[in-house]
Amino acid sequence: MWFDELDSTNTYLKEKISSGALADPAGTAAAAKRQLKGRGRKARIWNSAEGENLTFSFVSKIREERKDISSITLTAGVAVCEVLRELGIEQAEIKWPNDILCEGRKICGILCETADCQGQTMAVCGIGLNINMTQQQLAKIDQPASSVYLETGICYRPEDLINTILEKMSFWFEIWLNEGFAAVKKRWEELAFGLGLKIDISEDGEILKTGLFRGITDHGALVLERKDNRIEHIYTGDVNWKL
Repeated sequence: MWFDELDSTNTYLKEKISSGALADPAGTAAAAKRQLKGRGRKARIWNSAEGENLTFSFVSKIREERKDISSITLTAGVAVCEVLRELGIEQAEIKWPNDILCEGRKICGILCETADCQGQTMAVCGIGLNINMTQQQLAKIDQPASSVYLETGICYRPEDLINTILEKMSFWFEIWLNEGFAAVKKRWEELAFGLGLKIDISEDGEILKTGLFRGITDHGALVLERKDNRIEHIYTGDVNWKL
């Protein structure tokens, strides 16, 4: 479903699912040419003007044994990162837990949430991909950012990319549903940004822990090696790499 304008594609689908308006929502996608109140992690705002970005959300079933929503976020990251590499953006990498970077610059953000459909839990995965933003437009963002246009020199219509990404998401989500994130983990680590490097884990700007990024667990937690060689599993927080 394409819309000229929505506040948030995630919010739209969650409301439709919860109200029962979608009898069988799995596989449903909603995309907006303009998104006015898009959200990232921790309610960070991410808005989008027409033609600049691809903003859409996709619904997937969640089986009882797959209730870890963080691992479906990581699975979506694999799908988007693979599509970007197929477009020739070989430098695309996944930053734990929900961003795609190009040489340290954010090109895509992912937000996965849940909604209840008559007792069945559904995942609603929102994707915000910078497509045609110029260097001047990206300079207004409060963090280093990039776009498909900046990386390839090619302007794409959002509708030219959405089906490719949805096909890739369907492929990886099917693996996640049937086999769990353990079957996705190896590919995620192959695409990971900063594996083996020193990182800080922070909350609200305060550094809580420092160590080496050693990968992720079978459930998607970040594996942190502390200075005394202790291994800790990190489930939430902002990650900053010491490059």
